[in-house]
Amino acid sequence: MKKYSTTLLYLGYIAILFSALLYPSEQPVLSQGIQLSTIIMGLGCLALIVYRVLNPLEGDDKSRIKRLEFQLVISSILYLAATYFMYNHERHWIVCLLAAAITDIVIAFRTPNKKN
Repeated sequence: MKKYSTTLLYLGYIAILFSALLYPSEQPVLSQGIQLSTIIMGLGCLALIVYRVLNPLEGDDKSRIKRLEFQLVISSILYLAATYFMYNHERHWIVCLLAAAITDIVIAFRTPNKKN
């Protein structure tokens, strides 16, 4: 699964970006009033969560890794909250998505480099 894991990560982020751009201009497509962008956002979040479960962080400082893993959990919860707010047609999804993206950027800069 390691071979496809980065593809899973990129597809998840692309799906989330695409759904965020598509959401404001879209009408409900399904009979229950669910928008296609909400489904795409959910699939993107699911892809990110699967990637994060399959690829735990590695490093020498256990307390730092534990703290970063907790921040990844918070980020995943924020992505799921954004999907939930999209589903309920509330505007809070923007704040949740922004907070999750900022958290992911912070984690990307704070993650220790892998030694080959």
